[in-house]
Amino acid sequence: MRTTASESALIISAIPVVMLLTAAVIVGTRGYVEIDPPFHGAQSATLVRDGGEPERLEHPHRRFAHEFEEAARCIRAGEVESPLVPHADTIGILEILDAARSELGVRYPQEASPA
Repeated sequence: MRTTASESALIISAIPVVMLLTAAVIVGTRGYVEIDPPFHGAQSATLVRDGGEPERLEHPHRRFAHEFEEAARCIRAGEVESPLVPHADTIGILEILDAARSELGVRYPQEASPA
């Protein structure tokens, strides 16, 4: 894999193994991070910098706690939209996912047939 000095690459590998364990690796120009399985709820990772020793990173994961806290803050403040993730950002992400599904030919049963 080639990247320029300003680019990084993200490789996510989900490999089903008995308990459906998953792992992820983030590769940059000066090293990589191995995120422990399951990557979507990992509490630790290993940072490996070019020419350096592996460094363990520990971080207790709180799942969706930060999202619940922000939603509660918005409700208390009378806000209908969080400035951290505006509605336009959410819609933009969904449009990207819809385009990817379309390109891959993924269709859900409840969707209308293409014209």
